[in-house]
Amino acid sequence: MITAQQVRAGRALLNWSQKDLSTHSGISLNAINNFEREMVTPRRDTLQSLRKTLETSGLEMIGETGVNRIQEKLDVEILGTEAFVKTVTDDLIRAVKAGAGNLYMNGIDFRRFPDAALHEWMRWETAKTAYSIDERNLMAYGNFDFLSQDPVYRWVSREMLGEVAYITYGQTLVLVLWEPTPRAILIRNRAVAETFRRQFEIRWAGAKEPGPDQHVRGWEEWHGRAWSYPSESPSPEPEMESLHHEAAAA
Repeated sequence: MITAQQVRAGRALLNWSQKDLSTHSGISLNAINNFEREMVTPRRDTLQSLRKTLETSGLEMIGETGVNRIQEKLDVEILGTEAFVKTVTDDLIRAVKAGAGNLYMNGIDFRRFPDAALHEWMRWETAKTAYSIDERNLMAYGNFDFLSQDPVYRWVSREMLGEVAYITYGQTLVLVLWEPTPRAILIRNRAVAETFRRQFEIRWAGAKEPGPDQHVRGWEEWHGRAWSYPSESPSPEPEMESLHHEAAAA
């Protein structure tokens, strides 16, 4: 997440006092003072706020002790389906090991990926258990493809998801284009990634969270398919009909 050493070093790089950090983060001066002196262990949301404040101010957390100023750069790479899933999986694991705290996915439809690409992504599902990360996934109403057992999914209307799906983590944004075949544009730039993260958080706040039974259903159905999907989607069940009506009214 973020350590007291990184907060102290981050303030020094920004030439901020503890009061400056308190003003920018909304965390009380007393809480910051106690954390930096390692007298307390703050709540997870407090640590996330401190980290996000420093990162949006131009710093990058490295591991549990390092802090660097981010040099603004724009790296762009275009990849085909299997190549982009492998590249993103490798890069995501690297970024999380280096301290990235967020993984947001908007409109990613795993049904469109070939089996080999899905198996690449499952490396992330296995690796993530060793790290603390805020993972969220926005999906279209009625999509039950829950790859994770964790309740990290919410539903919005297809119109709200938009035409271009994306993934953002660390300083990276991945734009996913579905037609004529899935491919991706990887953009490594702090400002671009942060812009899409903020957009995602607004959508997330208004999204519908599946109930516990629906989440179990999604998890069980996904793994029951053994990576194989029917050529035609089944008719929506009654509960899904109500969700589609709700989406249309949104």
